[in-house]
Amino acid sequence: MGSVTKFRGARSLTPASEEATAQFERDINAAIEAAEDAGLCWGMIIATLHQSAYWMHQRVQDEE
Repeated sequence: MGSVTKFRGARSLTPASEEATAQFERDINAAIEAAEDAGLCWGMIIATLHQSAYWMHQRVQDEE
């Protein structure tokens, strides 16, 4: 599985934000594993991640 940090290139990130991004990725992966362990189907996991992306998009739009 690829990393967002590696995908977009670490040159635009400071060391602190690079570590924060890596930690966020680890947290998301842990949450996905926990959801799988709890019996949540892939469709619901994907739908929840998609909804979260929508909420973040709305937050960005609200700040502009």
